[in-house]
This record gives sequence, C-alpha cells and structure tokens, in this order.
Amino acid sequence: MTTKEAKQSILEIQVNAALSGHDLGPFEPVEVLTGGYEARCRNCNQSAWVGDSGLMYSLLSESCPGGSNVTPPIRF
Repeated sequence: MTTKEAKQSILEIQVNAALSGHDLGPFEPVEVLTGGYEARCRNCNQSAWVGDSGLMYSLLSESCPGGSNVTPPIRF
C-alpha cells in the first residue's frame, strides 16, 4: 500500500500530466531496483515514477507529443 506522501505525489503528477495533455495509465508497482510506482502516458509512452516516501521523478514533457493538448475552459 502506498504511503500518504506517495499518494499526494501521485495526485500531483496526475494533475500536472492532465494539464499537459497526457493521458496517464494507472500507477503500478515497480519491483526492479527502486521499487515505487510508475505510470505511462497512453499517447506518448513517457513515464512518471513515485517512490514510497513521496519522491517524484517525471519524464513527462510539458506538452504531450502524442495527444491533443486541449485545456479545459475555465468556468466562473
């Protein structure tokens, strides 16, 4: 089970990815070497990793090269 810090980091990555047009798959446990959790964009295959302590490492570009970067309208 993920820690509170890891859950917060996963949420932060999911929000930033969505705002950049990425469509992240689920965060899945990584067993090899580092442990933690990794998710890949369904459109461009770039990835983001979160450790159990909440440490984040993202290789997601600022704009998804494989999908549409449509920013949702701001509602007031």
